[in-house]
Amino acid sequence: MDIPCTRCGEPWEAYHVKHEAEPGDFKLEGMAILACPCCKNKTNAQIKADVGPTMRQRLQECKVIAEALGDDEDGAITEMNGVLEASYRDDDDDDDDDDEADDLEDEADDLEDEADDLEDEADVEIIDDCKGYPYEHATA
Repeated sequence: MDIPCTRCGEPWEAYHVKHEAEPGDFKLEGMAILACPCCKNKTNAQIKADVGPTMRQRLQECKVIAEALGDDEDGAITEMNGVLEASYRDDDDDDDDDDEADDLEDEADDLEDEADDLEDEADVEIIDDCKGYPYEHATA
């Protein structure tokens, strides 16, 4: 089971964090990873640019869960993963919104093209109607 870094969101295998990692690789507070090899050398501004506001909120929730469940490692990991799965589902919903916006934009483009075509047809009809008139009337 994975434990997310509460700073950057990188998931880490719990066994690796607890038993295989070199000392200093992770900054831990109970089951909460406060910094990991992926982010420990990055500034807060870099992390903020990489991790969106929704994910930052979810990572804060993970930190609270890890603190609250303390000794219950399996429970804490399960709850943290549940929070992150909800975040991924929310991100998928955002993608659906993006898809819907793209579809509406495409539809607007199609309508604009159709309007341009109709305008071109109207111009052709006006020109055809004017062909039979003497030149003086067309310029007057």
